[in-house]
Amino acid sequence: MANCVRPRLACKDRLHHLSFIVLILAAWQACARDARADSEAASPTPDRDRADKIHGAIGKGVRGLGDRLDLFFSDERVEAELQQSRLRIRPTLEWLEGGETDQSIPIRINIVLPRLERKWQLRFTSIEDQDDDLIPDRVDVLPGSPDSATLQDDAAEDPTSTFVTLNYTPVARAKRNISMSGGPKLRDGSIKLFTALRLRFSTRLEKWRPRLTQTVYFDGDVFGERTRLDFDRPLAGEILFRTTSTATYTETSDGFELVQTFLVRRFLGTGKALQTSVSAAGTTRPVTAVERYVAAVGYRQQVWKDWLLLSVRPEIRYPREAGFGPEPALILSLQATF
Repeated sequence: MANCVRPRLACKDRLHHLSFIVLILAAWQACARDARADSEAASPTPDRDRADKIHGAIGKGVRGLGDRLDLFFSDERVEAELQQSRLRIRPTLEWLEGGETDQSIPIRINIVLPRLERKWQLRFTSIEDQDDDLIPDRVDVLPGSPDSATLQDDAAEDPTSTFVTLNYTPVARAKRNISMSGGPKLRDGSIKLFTALRLRFSTRLEKWRPRLTQTVYFDGDVFGERTRLDFDRPLAGEILFRTTSTATYTETSDGFELVQTFLVRRFLGTGKALQTSVSAAGTTRPVTAVERYVAAVGYRQQVWKDWLLLSVRPEIRYPREAGFGPEPALILSLQATF
């Protein structure tokens, strides 16, 4: 009986997700029409001009500080938007409780194709991709990621995914962004072709800057989607507070992987920054439950001009399989960008 019900549930879940994506697209278009209508209907007055300038200055302050900190920490939020050719190599060493170690060398090459209005990019990305979610992101395994608490099997070897991606960005505005990508993906000796569509929308709410990112992807066999909602707020000086909520669905997982992160980033001076974060990760199948908590402090510093950076990240993990007992870890990485 269970075998008969499960396909119906999977089909129903897929319809729910497709309906959700259609709803987001409709809301996107509605926001665009409303913005144009408001712009055409608004009459310029001194009070309105003054309010717009103040509102714009607040938004610029949030965006400027957030982007500068994201770029310094090599956050995927900014890495995916860079319109420049670059090579990034980050050899990483991780010490776990009991003397275990783990090494990785993530590589990212971004080539902006000339004479194409800077809309096309060719990317080569090699990462440890524990969740096999078909898109080259940093969500669950790369050190320094605020979402590093996503579920993973500590006893299993971290698999590597290598992508060769052709990316096209038809709309690259500050508030609205649409990006399409596709190409071959090499994993476990097999090659798959994948496609992905990403929609990004941001706005301002006083000092807060919400940002919604919706990604859908398909590799010919498996459909998946990820919804991410960020809220940024600048604090005193060069300090940024961010809360990030992420929900990832794939047909293979038959449910959602959920991650909630709170982090504070701040510049300590020229070429130095500190990040403090707490995360909780869980799933919705077979029951909704938290599987892991992570508390971490990351220090990042330029060691040679602006292209060689050293990161030190001690963290304490509280996995469910260990009865939520503490498991300390130390992650060191050296990043070179050319």
